[in-house]
Order: sequence, then C-alpha cells, then structure tokens
Amino acid sequence: MTDASIAEWRLAMAHEDDKSLDPRDVAFWNYKFGSQLSDRGQYAEAAKRLKSAVETANQAQPRPTWLTRGELATAEAVRKTGDTATACVHYAAFVQMSDQNDPDRRDARRACRDVCGKPCEVSQ
Repeated sequence: MTDASIAEWRLAMAHEDDKSLDPRDVAFWNYKFGSQLSDRGQYAEAAKRLKSAVETANQAQPRPTWLTRGELATAEAVRKTGDTATACVHYAAFVQMSDQNDPDRRDARRACRDVCGKPCEVSQ
C-alpha cells in the first residue's frame, strides 16, 4: 500500500462520524483501514480503528462475517502496541468465534498462552 492510498483512506475516514452513515459500514471500513495500517507497521492507529470496528460489529445482529478475522487482527495490533491485556481479550474472542479448522486458530491459542500466561477459554 502506498502512502497515497493511506492518505486517501484518511480522507475517506474523515467522514466516519457522519450520522447518515450506517455504523456497520463504518465498522467495516475501520476494519479494512486498520488492517492495512497494521500491515504497514502503524500499530497504534491500527489498534484504535480495529478496536472500534470489532466493538461495533459485536453489537450488530447478525454479526458480520469479517468479525472473527477482525478479532485476530485487533489482537495482533494491540499486542504490538504493548497492550497485552486487551490483546488477550481479542485472542480469546477469536478462538471462541473461529472454526475448529481455522488455520490461524492454533497460532492464536499459542499467542494467548504466551502473551496472556494462560490458555484462552474455549467453550465449544
């Protein structure tokens, strides 16, 4: 992603507080933008956007299909900012929501154990 595309995302997201926009759409945009920021190593802003996205998505019914991946992206971004307590919450949410065969599930469970000092609680 180029700096120009980040600038375009910032321009588009300047309108995220517009009350005429569907909060579910804004959450998805925050998820996409936050994921791209994280890919660029801009973890603090990525964490803020991703946390906002998953908080909104967790309240939506039905929950959006991207939410499970959003929980993992949030966990990774906040962990890289040093906020291990919040990372643990999002790793646990990902493990709880993800399919047993999800290819990232084992890594998330390992991260939960390593970062949080205990296994993620799973009640499936």
